[in-house]
Amino acid sequence: MIKSGWLLGALMGLTLLSSCIENDEIFDSFAQYEKEQDGIDAYLDANNINASIDTSEAKLRYVIHEQGDGDKPKLDDITLVSIKGSLLNGTEFLNEDSVYLSINSWLFGYYLLLPYLNEGGSMTMYLPSYYAFKQSTAYDGKVPENSTVILEVELKEALTAFDYEQQKIDHYLEENELVAEIDTVKGLRYIITEEGEGDYPSANSTINVDYSGVILGSTDPFDSQSGRDFSLSGLIEGWKILMPYVQEGGSIKMFIPSKYGYGASGSGSIPGYSTLIFDVKLNTVK
Repeated sequence: MIKSGWLLGALMGLTLLSSCIENDEIFDSFAQYEKEQDGIDAYLDANNINASIDTSEAKLRYVIHEQGDGDKPKLDDITLVSIKGSLLNGTEFLNEDSVYLSINSWLFGYYLLLPYLNEGGSMTMYLPSYYAFKQSTAYDGKVPENSTVILEVELKEALTAFDYEQQKIDHYLEENELVAEIDTVKGLRYIITEEGEGDYPSANSTINVDYSGVILGSTDPFDSQSGRDFSLSGLIEGWKILMPYVQEGGSIKMFIPSKYGYGASGSGSIPGYSTLIFDVKLNTVK
């Protein structure tokens, strides 16, 4: 899961960092972690719960109720889950029947423990604050700082980021009563909004275009230009794949998942994992 010694090193690093702060502001993260683990074990004993301990240095406690018979999630998947979150004292802060959560960008404890399940399975996770919300409050203050949390999770489906974004695109098309074509290379969606009469661009073409781009779910363009020359070979993969479907003088609407856009890192004002929509008029092919 994680490299041996990672937890001790990380917690000691935080403790050493705190030594540079005034004495009354020092926070001993390792002592807090041990205190919360003791509290979790006391809770499990009091409620006659037989928990497993994960094999990473984190040694998180968890209970698998149903293993599930589907695929195991990958660490960069988007998961569709039913989830309930509460504190050790029973205070509930989260209750969702169907919500999408990214494994690698939500809670670290979720990232460590969810891979023990298969699709269709369910589990309970017991997370010290270091693996949950740390020293932050969350959910409008329902989760105070340094809170141990309990997550009851049913894993309904695990999707790649690409498949998840394709679902969002298809939902957008359905909501807006749009009919899209599907390219034969990567399955990307596109609409020829105006037929052209000239040449089709190739992978090595220089194109002159008017275009605007928005992030799916937004109406404000992140970029919009007219009469711009581009070498198609230097653009994002989505443009390389879809622009050859439109003729000179025509227009195309392209729906581009992040895998064929700006990926996990994003670019400028475009966050990572952004699904993009481009409206492009192809003026000339050079």
